[in-house]
Amino acid sequence: MIAAGRSENLPPTENNSDKGRSLNRGTGIVIIPQLDQFVKLMGPKN
Repeated sequence: MIAAGRSENLPPTENNSDKGRSLNRGTGIVIIPQLDQFVKLMGPKN
């Protein structure tokens, strides 16, 4: 598992309003599988 962040570089919206700042305080989590490892797990059992 790898953690990465980009909040200061690419916020979801502008910080020039209360609503925008509120939206930018949230956290998003994206899970992307490494497909080669997934295929090995799902392959035939030895």
